[in-house]
Amino acid sequence: MRQEGGFQKVKIPFVEFRWANYFRKRIPSGELKRSFADACVKAYDMAQDKRAAHLPGYIGAKVPAGAPEL
Repeated sequence: MRQEGGFQKVKIPFVEFRWANYFRKRIPSGELKRSFADACVKAYDMAQDKRAAHLPGYIGAKVPAGAPEL
């Protein structure tokens, strides 16, 4: 997920395991088996959710190009 831009690389050892635990609790293994691509899309969305803000490397919601600033 980090390689796809879901979260930033940080200098904290084994941060990917913390992210994996976050996803593991929210994406059932059966969903991974049915469609890995769909599960990845879901994980990407979850990485931007404010419920992931406590995780190292959290980026937050990305604003689509051309969207007006609020």
